[in-house]
Amino acid sequence: MKFDFILKCALVFTFAIALTGCGGGENPNSESDANEEAPVINVTPPGKNITAGYLGIGAAFWGQSPAANDLPSTSETRNGEFMIRSDNWRGARDGSHSANEVIAYLKSFQIQEDKEAEEEAREPIKLVATDTQIRESKRILRLYGANEDQKELVREAVAEINAALPYNMRITIGQDLPRQIVDLTEAQYAPAGKIHLHFTHGKSSWTIDDYDTKTLGFGGVAYIDCDSTSCATSGFAFIDIVALGSEKEDMLWVLKHELLHAYGIVAHADPDQYPDSVLNPILVANSGNKPPIYLSIDGEVILALTRISSDVFVDDLSPSDLGNWTAESFHLLGYAPLSGSNSFVQFGVGWRNGLAKPWAYGPKSETTLQNNTDLSGTATWNGKLLGFSSQGNTVAGDAQIEINLNSMDGDTDFTDLEYWAGRTHPKAPGSGQNWGDDLRYSVEVSQGRNGEDIFFSTSALGDSEGSVSGNFVGSGHEGATGILEHPDLSAAFGTIREN
Repeated sequence: MKFDFILKCALVFTFAIALTGCGGGENPNSESDANEEAPVINVTPPGKNITAGYLGIGAAFWGQSPAANDLPSTSETRNGEFMIRSDNWRGARDGSHSANEVIAYLKSFQIQEDKEAEEEAREPIKLVATDTQIRESKRILRLYGANEDQKELVREAVAEINAALPYNMRITIGQDLPRQIVDLTEAQYAPAGKIHLHFTHGKSSWTIDDYDTKTLGFGGVAYIDCDSTSCATSGFAFIDIVALGSEKEDMLWVLKHELLHAYGIVAHADPDQYPDSVLNPILVANSGNKPPIYLSIDGEVILALTRISSDVFVDDLSPSDLGNWTAESFHLLGYAPLSGSNSFVQFGVGWRNGLAKPWAYGPKSETTLQNNTDLSGTATWNGKLLGFSSQGNTVAGDAQIEINLNSMDGDTDFTDLEYWAGRTHPKAPGSGQNWGDDLRYSVEVSQGRNGEDIFFSTSALGDSEGSVSGNFVGSGHEGATGILEHPDLSAAFGTIREN
């Protein structure tokens, strides 16, 4: 059956295998990246889905995350048309796992390594949880041989992984590779900070020859000596699209698996304990019914590995190695009614373990924005933004979206941004400290995989950094919701259209 197919990892190592990679180091084979253009912006938001006529973006998963009534009304304040709530919250839709659960998962890597070593009649390798430069880890992904459908799946896989990582450690997608790299040495020693991903027809150009015929893909990292230990400098992966077939959900699953190997997690989870893990050594059944990475134990471990000290053996890990880890997030939530209906635009963001997870949610429109005959010229949506700074401070401000309905492009503006202490409710406008300059982004409107209207930033204007993406919601596009990712701000916003 399809889930018997094998997912393989490979790596070069000096004296220990590390479960996460890090940046740094020089590359002796950088010819393929000569004169590389700056990486393109990632335009596909994480977690986009349609469920029962509703659109979710960010950490929304089969419903609001959390719903307004999941947080107590005692924390509620009004800001114009919007009601704002905040409180501590824990739920499956936040991907919450305790420190004990995360450590147990990490230890399953050693269990699986011992099993695989016994099957292969070799001595097991004693796994190290992380190496010395994980906190500097950032990767630019370059593709070869991918068609447009496969590139869209790559963007989805990258977005899921990125939603589990701090902003400065995320993967960005760069220019396509000009040629396939088939030399073993060059493939493994891609330029520092890069991941090379090849889509191949069969395995004749793969750089290993010890794979099973049912192997769908393999990935790994290159290591160099670094301050008396090992540092992952770059990654690589190969996908056999003939063996994998045309099922998109299976392709997405394999991409996530191999990209995590290429990022630096080069071991497998024990499938007996974690049958649904994306790092399972075989392709799982019904992959499309599994939660995205950032809502699973896999996402928790990706984040946890950014906090663990270097050179700690997996078997020696304890919850204290994760520092001040909590399974409960502090959540900000905003909502407002959409005119002419009983529906609401809802948006929010949770802060937990140094990572913010923004989300936005609303009902699907009955037609496309371009075919909405009730609108013409320029349409404007106004509302609110809620988020957290990189230090966990509460941030709030105003949000506006303007779209030219002829060209289907426009601007998003975020103004009057203020912050308050972490884990506190945003107070009245004007009572906080100035977060910084206003943020402004040019955006385009397009259709998502399911025909829904989406918008995404094509450039940041002025001194703004980061990116914006979202949905138009409401039967007649009465609302627009989205998320903003910036080096010092992860936020969600909701807006209502001016009549």
